[in-house]
Amino acid sequence: MKIKAVTLATLLALTPALGIAQSVYKWTDENGVTHFGDRQPAGKQSERVSIKTGRPSGDSRQSPRERLDEMEEQQRQAQQRADESA
Repeated sequence: MKIKAVTLATLLALTPALGIAQSVYKWTDENGVTHFGDRQPAGKQSERVSIKTGRPSGDSRQSPRERLDEMEEQQRQAQQRADESA
């Protein structure tokens, strides 16, 4: 059970890194409509766009370590309740 929690916490911690390697392109079609996509459109001039990611200032979300600690505490409490009812 602890291995699952550690694996989950690791995956959650690495998820933001997935978006870093991707490119976003911006182009305008013949009707003047601006589009964004992950691939350059064929036959159209496009501009590579820099996307800034991250947490806004004052974000109160838990860190992966805090989430893991909370999950472990919940599992410990659930196990304790199961032991008491048995």
